[in-house]
Amino acid sequence: MLFKNGHRLLHSLSRRPLTVHQQILLLRSTAAIMGTGTLLTDLGEILAHAFFPQDGRLHYDADENWSTNPAMDQTDLESVSVHEIGHLLGLYHSTDRESIMYPSIHIGRKKRDLTQDDIDGIHALYHN
Repeated sequence: MLFKNGHRLLHSLSRRPLTVHQQILLLRSTAAIMGTGTLLTDLGEILAHAFFPQDGRLHYDADENWSTNPAMDQTDLESVSVHEIGHLLGLYHSTDRESIMYPSIHIGRKKRDLTQDDIDGIHALYHN
């Protein structure tokens, strides 16, 4: 798994350990505008956005109800992070509904484990 804990991403942004409350405040205070000029504000629609290499920018929609242990009305931060990191590595969306790189995820669902489709995509981009 690319992300064991969602707080690692937020920790890297702040360079100091954050409580869960601080993580949520940081997400809410950093609502971002994507490179296309589209606001990340539609609750439940655009969860995050990442740019392909070499850019490397990643934005989360601060209006989402994020959690690392989501209830049925929350979005899993780790699942979305793994998907967006796939874009940072150069992966496009997949048509495989179980793939991390499938373009949508149901609210409340955890989807953190790479499928063979995800692994094949990485191998195609980064040869051994």
